[in-house]
Amino acid sequence: MENYGVAAPRKKNKGCLIGIIVIILFLGGLGFGFYRIVQNPEEYGAKTKKSELATLLDVSDEQEANILKIFKECGIDDVKSVKPFNAGEKMSSYSLSSADTSNIVVWVSNDKKEVQEIYFNDYDIYKDGKCVSKITDYILTKDEKTTYQTASQLLIKDTLTVPSSAKFPSIYDWKFGKIDGVIIVQSYVNSKNAFGVEIKNEFQIKFDENGNPISIIINGKELLQ
Repeated sequence: MENYGVAAPRKKNKGCLIGIIVIILFLGGLGFGFYRIVQNPEEYGAKTKKSELATLLDVSDEQEANILKIFKECGIDDVKSVKPFNAGEKMSSYSLSSADTSNIVVWVSNDKKEVQEIYFNDYDIYKDGKCVSKITDYILTKDEKTTYQTASQLLIKDTLTVPSSAKFPSIYDWKFGKIDGVIIVQSYVNSKNAFGVEIKNEFQIKFDENGNPISIIINGKELLQ
């Protein structure tokens, strides 16, 4: 039959449409499967990267969990680094650094990988199977250091001949401590005296547990008693 310019209707390509649907379903299933593996790596046999603590101490996930539980009970939350300190026949010690301090030493048994002792400077933190004190009893957090640094600067400025000339060092040249609830802050300030000469003034301030100053010593002279 002759075609007089009328186009024949195009047939829909059902095979192509089915193929696209199959691909979409396949990609969706693949994505869901990957999500399940990420959420539950152990269930699918995937290996997760061990932490620095677990690697150095060569402990299992359960042993690491028990160690971290003790750390938390003793006020040690955010462990940044772990370094070998001393290796013994029955126990080995490690030096820990947290977000707030780097002078924590922990002793761990070599056989069962259990925490035996934790101490900070000369203070016992964990002994005889229990926490005897918390690390927070002796150190300040970053936020607390900032608060007491600011308070100390204001107090010291009030004692200077030319307060506007005060130049305090960075936080790295400040020392903070806590003894029996008393906060101790030590640093220095460069400022001009009455003759316009810049001098260095070393100071120490003590605060009670409520944040009130109870002692101010500048260049060895007590200004507040």
